[in-house]
Amino acid sequence: MLMSRNHHLTTDQASEYGGEDLGPMASELLLSAIASCFGQSMLYVASRMRRQISELCLDVESEKDAEHFRISEVSVSIRAKCDPDVLRKVADMAKKYCFVTNSLSADIRFSYVIRDAG
Repeated sequence: MLMSRNHHLTTDQASEYGGEDLGPMASELLLSAIASCFGQSMLYVASRMRRQISELCLDVESEKDAEHFRISEVSVSIRAKCDPDVLRKVADMAKKYCFVTNSLSADIRFSYVIRDAG
């Protein structure tokens, strides 16, 4: 179980990977974070441009590199009730504000600490 601020989320592995499928896998959460952050960034940009985007829907697909245990490519398909040229401009500008995709596009230092559970 994960806790973020005041929110609880159960994660698990799919049954074919030894889990009980009680929640999304971490890789699925990563793709959801991309869609959520990029979509919110698009809505932010649209509001600053005084443009209306309704029924915004982002579908995220990925390619896995199983040999290196990583996602090697992510593609986002964007649909909305909005002029396509405006939507394209908003999406281009939204790249600047998406913490998730900006973080994934850079080298991220990773570390961990083992703490006493008692």
